[in-house]
Amino acid sequence: SNSSVVMPSRGVSLLDLEAGAAAINISIPQGVAGRIRIKEGLTSLNVDTSRFPQADSRLYQSPDFDTAADRAEVSVEAGLGSITVK
Repeated sequence: SNSSVVMPSRGVSLLDLEAGAAAINISIPQGVAGRIRIKEGLTSLNVDTSRFPQADSRLYQSPDFDTAADRAEVSVEAGLGSITVK
């Protein structure tokens, strides 16, 4: 399958996504801080590290995430496919 998700541009939002064989595109609007946790199998991963620097092997986070009024927390567990976060 192929899925696209656009996170809200205001407030605090949470996306908990589980996928098998899929291409997943997640868009976090400009001005929204993000924390992205990835648990993947054989998955191609592409995260915009200029906005969401890699904090450890499975975590990407905006520097201002903890203090931002507008923020998105994304948790993705995928088996096979591709994940893009921008």
